[in-house]
Parts: sequence; structure tokens; C-alpha cells
Amino acid sequence: MIPDVPAPWPRPRYVKAGAARFAYVALLPDGLELKKGDHPLFAGLTLETKWKSEEPEWFAGFTDPKRTYGALLMRTPDVDIPALAGVQAAMVISGTIEDPADLGHVQRCFLVLQLLCKAGLVVALDVESMVWWTREQLAELPPDWEFDVADHLRVVFEAAEREPGGGHLCHTLGMMKFGRPDLAIGGLAREHAEAAGEMLESLATALAEGDAFETGDVVEPDDFPPLECTELPDDTGAEEATFGNRSIWLVPTEA
Repeated sequence: MIPDVPAPWPRPRYVKAGAARFAYVALLPDGLELKKGDHPLFAGLTLETKWKSEEPEWFAGFTDPKRTYGALLMRTPDVDIPALAGVQAAMVISGTIEDPADLGHVQRCFLVLQLLCKAGLVVALDVESMVWWTREQLAELPPDWEFDVADHLRVVFEAAEREPGGGHLCHTLGMMKFGRPDLAIGGLAREHAEAAGEMLESLATALAEGDAFETGDVVEPDDFPPLECTELPDDTGAEEATFGNRSIWLVPTEA
């Protein structure tokens, strides 16, 4: 039974600032067909079934523990490993929404994932943030689940310095699904990891709720010096891509 569509998660400070792109990969024991019709649950969503027997390399890209997504999957708590071994199909939920005034597209993707739980979904990947969800986590989301950017974002503190003595980089992944750039701040000491992560999550919340930062803007997070924004182009397809998205780099104005 296809669920009713709730009121969309709002963006109370929304301004137009770009298209939102999203993709979720649900791993299943077998393929299935959802009868979408013109149901509003599926508005703007593209659903595609892939078979392990037909595209084994594609599946390995998500499940091989020697690759990025697979390594993250193996580190995800409470994954049903025996069920994972029996996966034979995947449902890919994707789309692009031009200047979304609300976050209903993200909300509805999770309603579809909950629907797939009834068909035996084992795990699902938020591709943009590189976050895996187990069947239990998805099935337990309440009908009145409210938006929290932390559920849709990964904050990465890079353990190795990109340049010796240059400090560590902390950045987000997943902001593309809100039509916003990812955020990054460099030159950090290891002891700054927690504070930097909390600061980026706070700014990411503002962006997800509709704010927009541009080159030259200065933000003043708590416990940080004023930070000037510099936007860089989408690095999707670059040889050493970090974000698969536009990015905003935050530089202390005192530097």
C-alpha cells in the first residue's frame, strides 16, 4: 500500500540557489515493480531496478569492502550480513529538482525506502552523503519524523594532512540533495575536529533550511573567528574529486 504524502519539510529561509540532485540505492533480495501511476509520492523521482546477475561490477562498487562504499557498509552497525550476501537486485531512486522551495523530495525518498522495507530491503545508501541505512533504521522512522540535517549529511575530518604542516581538512558531504554547496575548512589541528564538525553542521542546517552563501560573504559561527566564503565549481568528474558538488571554503578573515 502506497503511503499518503505528508506536508513537505519546509525551508523557512528559502532563496533560489541551484538545482538539487539526489540518489539512493536500495539493496534487495529480489527485484520488484512499484506501480507508481501519477501518485504524488513519486513526483520528481526516477526509479530503476538493477540486477546483480546483469551488472556484477556495478554491485561490487557498493558492496566490495575494498572500495569506498563497501568499506563504509562494513563499518555500519547492525547490518544483516547473511541477508546482504543474498542480495540479487537494487532499486535506484534518483532525480534532480530545480530550486526546490521545500525538502519534500528528500522526505518522499525515505517514504519509498520504507515501502521497500516491506519487500525485504536489506540496506540503503544515501549516495550524496555516503551514509548507509539499515532496514531496521528505516522501518522505525516515525510518521511524524522531522527534518534534522545530521540524518542526511556526513562530516569528514581527514586524518592525514594534504600538505605536510598544512593542517587537517574538515568538510561535509551530501549538501547537493538540498541544492547547496558542501562546506569545507582547512588548516585545523586534530583537537579541532569536534568543534569544526559541529560548526559545519550548524552552517549546513542553515543552508538546508534555505539560506545561501556566496563568495565574499562572511559568517560568524560561535567560538570561531569570522569566516569568509569562497565558492568553487562542482568537482564532479574531476580526477581527485572530494565533493561531487560545488563547495564553499571557509577561511578566517584574520588569516
